[in-house]
Amino acid sequence: MPSKYDQQSDVRKGTLKIAVSNANAAGNAATLQNPESDAILVDRVVAEITTASEQAAILLVGVGDNANDNVENSHVELLNANAQNVGVVSGPAAGVNANCRVAKNAAAANAYILVGVDVPANADSLVGTVFVDYIIP
Repeated sequence: MPSKYDQQSDVRKGTLKIAVSNANAAGNAATLQNPESDAILVDRVVAEITTASEQAAILLVGVGDNANDNVENSHVELLNANAQNVGVVSGPAAGVNANCRVAKNAAAANAYILVGVDVPANADSLVGTVFVDYIIP
């Protein structure tokens, strides 16, 4: 008798790769619309900071309504990482956000993934890559 692990799943997965650099002001470094034709559920965000910011800064990844939303005020925060530390950090932390859904329609609420920094002056030296893993239910 086959186990439940032998069954094929209809769930599709994907990963977005977002380069981050020259974050010289607070706000967005990148804004991406959901690339799929269906809503997606973000299940993990991983940021690799290869060059730290020269000043105190927080690398943020969140979800917002449109390309003009500021990541500092995103509706759902998926990642909050100290950008002065070189290394790898992942999120979202379990229980922080129950809603990691990104809508399929650009005109809908929470249809954009926002990546940026919260920085008082500048973070020109910040270099890294953000990976957003998602499933399509």
